[in-house]
Amino acid sequence: EDIHRPMLIEFLFDLDEGQMVLIFTETVNASSVDLTGFALLSSNDSDATTYNLTGGDVIVMDGPDIMVEFSTYDLNEIKLLSELATGFNDITNNTYLTVESTAVRDNEGITVVSITKDYPLRATEFISD
Repeated sequence: EDIHRPMLIEFLFDLDEGQMVLIFTETVNASSVDLTGFALLSSNDSDATTYNLTGGDVIVMDGPDIMVEFSTYDLNEIKLLSELATGFNDITNNTYLTVESTAVRDNEGITVVSITKDYPLRATEFISD
């Protein structure tokens, strides 16, 4: 019996293609992914600019790595926010992610471990527009 909750451990952000790859500790059910449970943040500070996703599509199916495509609306809104998702290097990384526990489930229906605004996950790779 599976008692382990999946955890999002890494994400790759591609502003040019309007996609991100979500990497989990185990296989997750792609049809369970609810992108409205994800938010992008400009930093791990309490006053970070935050953008809550409104939708999008999963384009790579079940597995530990899930690729999602932003909705056109979300992609345009993200590009308008100059302090969010514009850079990535040792000094500047303004691309962080949070996830609600109900936004992803594994194939047994077990919910993902949430990532909160207090400790958002930093992008491990960033491709600019």
